[in-house]
This record gives sequence, structure tokens and C-alpha cells, in this order.
Amino acid sequence: MHCDDAPCIKNAADNAVYKSDDGIVVIDPIKSKGQQNLVKSCPYGAIWWNAEKEIPQKCVFCAHLLDDGWQKSRCVQACPTGALRMLHVEDSEMEGIVQDEKLEILHPEYQPRPRVCYKNLYRYTKCFIAGSVAQAHDGIEDCVNGETVILYQDGKKLQETKTDCFGDLNLITWNLTAAFTRSA
Repeated sequence: MHCDDAPCIKNAADNAVYKSDDGIVVIDPIKSKGQQNLVKSCPYGAIWWNAEKEIPQKCVFCAHLLDDGWQKSRCVQACPTGALRMLHVEDSEMEGIVQDEKLEILHPEYQPRPRVCYKNLYRYTKCFIAGSVAQAHDGIEDCVNGETVILYQDGKKLQETKTDCFGDLNLITWNLTAAFTRSA
């Protein structure tokens, strides 16, 4: 998340976590050795524990490649849909982009001021329902293709969809308190 007020930086001993000049939060693998507490310090769950090396790790946004002159991280370059972007802009310009494109940050209530923004985040956090339908036949569980799935709330039909060849379904709704049922 490369937060401006990163809890991992505050909780790291010996300056084991720092923010580079270009805004990337970096965990020093030597200084951070044994600091498993850093995993829990991240409210986003972006840090994990490498038990083999006994160090906390996270995405470093390909900082080593950017230092070598690359313009984009590998994930941005490799994304086949262009869903990921990496921008090198001043804060004032980024504020305009956030406003114009209606970008959001994940869990603003955590208040570490992350630098990662999302478009249509509400579809993930507030109103996206996905699932898979499978059935067992002669001891074999298999995907169900073309099954009608209906989303109801308080007896009222909200949406209907069909499963794909993998048995998967996606529903977008404005109310996650609803429950879905599979048709008979």
C-alpha cells in the first residue's frame, strides 16, 4: 500500500522499514530479520512472514527495477487488461486524478494514508457476490454449467444469472445482506 503514515515503519526496530525518496515502502531484509511483529502491524495484511528466511516481506513495487530506469513495475507491464497503472505525478495532480476518476482507497478508516487507489472499489467491498455451483454424481464432484441462480432478499427477487462452464457466477447488488438460492 506504500502508506505515507505506514504503521510498519513505526513498528520496525533499527529502521528496518523505510520509505524511499520515490515513495515506496521498503523492508530491509537484513535489518528486519526476526521482526515477525511487522506482519501484524499492517492493517491491510500486505506483509507476510517468510519462515525460511525469518523475515517479513511485502511487495516492493519492483523498486530495484525502477532504480535501474524502468518506468513501470512488472505487474503493471504484465497486466493484460491494463487494469493496473503506476503514475509518477505530484500530489496535487494525483488528487485531481482521484477526484476525476472517482478513485478510492481501501479502508480509509485505518488512516495510514496509502498510495494505492482503486477504481470501482465499491464493487468489491460493498456489492459483489461470486460463487460456484458443483454437484456430486456417482462420487464425482463436477461444475454445473447453465444453472440458474437467483438472489433474493426478504422474499423479493433481486437478480438472476446463470453459471458458466466452470460453474461460476457473479452478481452485483447494492445490498450484501441478501442471500442467494440455487434453483431446483
